[in-house]
Amino acid sequence: ICTPFFNVNVLPLSTAYCCAFLDSTSSKVRITSGKSPANSIAKEMLCMKDLLEISCGLDVHKEKIVACILTGPLGKPTHSEIREFTTLIPDMIALRDWIISQNCHHVAMESTGIYWMPVYEILEEAFSGNITLLVVNARHMKNVPGKKTDMRDSEWISTLLRAGLLNGSFIPEKTIREFRDLNRYRKSVIRDITSQKNRVEKFPQSSGFQLPSFISDIFGTSGRMIHTLVI
Repeated sequence: ICTPFFNVNVLPLSTAYCCAFLDSTSSKVRITSGKSPANSIAKEMLCMKDLLEISCGLDVHKEKIVACILTGPLGKPTHSEIREFTTLIPDMIALRDWIISQNCHHVAMESTGIYWMPVYEILEEAFSGNITLLVVNARHMKNVPGKKTDMRDSEWISTLLRAGLLNGSFIPEKTIREFRDLNRYRKSVIRDITSQKNRVEKFPQSSGFQLPSFISDIFGTSGRMIHTLVI
């Protein structure tokens, strides 16, 4: 049962806030709503039920990973275990082995820059691919009722995952990701080559040498021979 921890009558009507905490038998979620009438505060209270018995939340940084695994039967008190790992490959493999040893098939992490990518690639091989990995947009997590700073970040992520409140971003398969990276690199190389060609073409024109007026492709065979003679 959710019970308010404040007296509604002492709050201003224009800036009323509703905050409630759940019992220890379910995920602790803090509900906050601003600018709502005081008589509707009770309607803002929401009890979240656990959907997963085992969940893992990862707080990924540049040089370290904080992992939290919540375990426990549905509707019962949960056990929290938090460990820290570095972002080196041996430690990330140790993280994967720890998740496998805990038989955790559901993992969630924030999409923080590019730091999540190596962690995702290593974890997606766990359980022979039979694992659910969620890369969650940080903006979406801010919209979830409650504050991530109320607990450790990894524990909060694991709590939201356990309650089924997270929606993962679309992450294509590994082969598609590799092809996409290769295609993006190819486009960047073509863009750089085009930029350098434009610079080469503008330089003789700035000196009064109108080579493009006589040759359609200054980078063809004839154009390259003229460039060699001029240089």
